[in-house]
Amino acid sequence: MSDPGRPVQADPGSGEKGVQQTTLDDSVTGSQITAAMARAGITQGAIVRETKLSRTTVSRVCDGQNPGDASRAQVLDCINAALRAKSETATPRPEPAPTPKAGGSARAAVLSLASARLPEQTPGLLAPWGGAYCTEGQRLLWAVLRATQKDRELSLLCALSGAGKSYLIDRYQDAYPETLVYRPLRGISQSGLLEDLCRLFGVPYSGSNDTRRRRLLESAAGRFLIIDEADLLVAGRYARQTVDRLEIYRQLQERGAGVALVGLPALIQTVVTGGETYVFSRVGYARTGAPPSQDELATYWKAQMAGYPQAAARAGAVALSAARHGHLRYLDKLARRCRDLEGDVAAAETLLFRGEQA
Repeated sequence: MSDPGRPVQADPGSGEKGVQQTTLDDSVTGSQITAAMARAGITQGAIVRETKLSRTTVSRVCDGQNPGDASRAQVLDCINAALRAKSETATPRPEPAPTPKAGGSARAAVLSLASARLPEQTPGLLAPWGGAYCTEGQRLLWAVLRATQKDRELSLLCALSGAGKSYLIDRYQDAYPETLVYRPLRGISQSGLLEDLCRLFGVPYSGSNDTRRRRLLESAAGRFLIIDEADLLVAGRYARQTVDRLEIYRQLQERGAGVALVGLPALIQTVVTGGETYVFSRVGYARTGAPPSQDELATYWKAQMAGYPQAAARAGAVALSAARHGHLRYLDKLARRCRDLEGDVAAAETLLFRGEQA
């Protein structure tokens, strides 16, 4: 899910001249990068998603380090594109902005959404992470994440695919950088799981599983760990091993960590079906967020399609389709293709897989 973002005051001299003044080059320092990110309204998390670089690499570049010429150039290009998009949005124009052409910058087209905003914002749309939009389901899940971290609880948070769970988790980590996020692979072994967690916690991962577990528990106090797509841990051949697969998270919670398991509704069903166990009895919060309503989907689509009036006018029909085919994730994909096709919604929809015969 993309964030329409908040209104930001334009830099002096914004416009073509202002863009040149705020463009970053290879000589830029860490403080200048940080200032530029604030002006552009872009976070390190957004840069990670756009460039596909690791969070560590992006963080080093933003601190003024040079982990590699190619990596540094990617990060600076991403920030420059956001600066241009912010400048274009903040500068008053007598006429609507021209439609992006197919040969334009793909990065600028994607990041232009970061500076888009609804003409009339209602208080109910303001997101707890500071963005201009969120659904009621996301608002609820955010509140449970905060309670889990503050109370050092073990919690289960679920929502349908495409409801914006992973996006919400990324925004939470942006707001609270001490948060640890782990996304397991389907079918990963217990040994692989413990090794991944050791790496995430920054403790040695050599030795037996018992040794790894002990190191994790010794470093658990005060941590907050979010497991995204946690249903993958108990899927398929592991469905009957729910307790064994989730036991490490119960133990981490008992040693002073807050742990949130986030996934599809099947996660709660699997834990409940497992019966009265130590894992079951230690769950402090368990909530299933409602999927986005058609009104929420339509509002989100209009925000995505700022500058494409004909596409925005089809919000009702697009929301109906999104409710059947993937909610917010569907809208994000459709919006990207729609911008590539100069606002042609019908043509963009033919490119997306919707479980129908191609």
